[in-house]
Amino acid sequence: MREIDDDTLWLSDKLFKLSDNPESRALVREMRKRAEAGVPLDDAEANAKQRPNDFGMEIVGSVLTFVVLEALKAFWSAYLKKLTDGLATKAADLTTDVIRTHFLAQLEGPASKALLAEIEARLESEANRHGIELAEVERVKAALRDTTRLAAELHQ
Repeated sequence: MREIDDDTLWLSDKLFKLSDNPESRALVREMRKRAEAGVPLDDAEANAKQRPNDFGMEIVGSVLTFVVLEALKAFWSAYLKKLTDGLATKAADLTTDVIRTHFLAQLEGPASKALLAEIEARLESEANRHGIELAEVERVKAALRDTTRLAAELHQ
């Protein structure tokens, strides 16, 4: 599985747990199983968008899942670029643990406001692109802003 896909699924699973969204969390977990079986996340997303009931989910609510996934993929792509530029190394050389440790340190440090603002902006952009109300992503954004709970969950 690609690093960006793994990190996207990891963070979205935690955000959906903290925002009390079991339907989206179940969809993300099913997509993780497919990705671990070799189905690229983009393919799993495309299949789910075409046939959401394959995952046992209704179409209602699934759009939010894809908004969050696409926003987080864009975030991780930009984050990895910044990280590798600063470390003078290739993204392929970074392990999941190194990336997540760096992310958690930033989340719990003085850089957290900028980090969260970037993720929130990407969530809002994807919500607008998909034509869903920003109120629908508000629970996810609230879970993101609760950095104490989020950090505790991400450390698990």
